[in-house]
Order: sequence, then C-alpha cells, then structure tokens
Amino acid sequence: MPKRPQPHSHEARQARVALREYMARTELSGNVLSKRCGVSQSTVSRFLDGTTKTVTPAVQRALVYAVIELSDCIDARPSAVDNPRVRAALGDWAGTPESVEVLISLLRALAPIVQAIQTRGAGSAS
Repeated sequence: MPKRPQPHSHEARQARVALREYMARTELSGNVLSKRCGVSQSTVSRFLDGTTKTVTPAVQRALVYAVIELSDCIDARPSAVDNPRVRAALGDWAGTPESVEVLISLLRALAPIVQAIQTRGAGSAS
C-alpha cells in the first residue's frame, strides 16, 4: 500500500526553524552538526529540507545538542503569515509599524463584507 503524504507537524516546522537559526548562529554545517550530535548527515539533511515531517528520536538528539527545547516548539502557535496563501499575498511586504496599522484597518473594514458573503453563501446552500 503506498504511503499517503503526511502534513508537516507544527512542532517540526518550529524545530526546523530553530535548528536552522542555531546552525547559522554557530556557523555549523549539517555535516559537522551530525557528527557532533551522533546522528547521520542524511537525517539532519532530510529534517532541514522538510522531507522528515516530524521530530523523530534522531532529530530530537540534534535538537538536544543544539539546546533547543521541544516544548518551546510545541507551545509556539502558527501565525496567519505561516499560511502560504497569506505569505504569497504579502509578497515582499516589509511590515513596517505604519503599514501594519494600515493593514489592520483594511482587514477590519473588510470583515463585515466577508461575513456577509459567507452568510449569504451559507443561506443559499440550504
């Protein structure tokens, strides 16, 4: 039976970001990190490129070596910007405080319109 694609766990996404940041900060390559924490280089590589979609025991060893608390990764909540469609819509937006306020104002102004469209759509489905 073929394997069904599994979604990336939020925990793994957060751990992946933290491990990449650690590697950049310490200037460690995946090869050096794998040797130091006692896991194969392919394990580190697969986790960093997203092929491994969960935090496996081997990945956990790399996180322990990098002093990355898995509980920090679990407690972190995804933001709307984590949504690929939102990220694509924002494009290269810089996110200045002024532009954040403008965006919030626009979203608040559009909320009643979106709600009305959703209500109308739900009413016609019955």
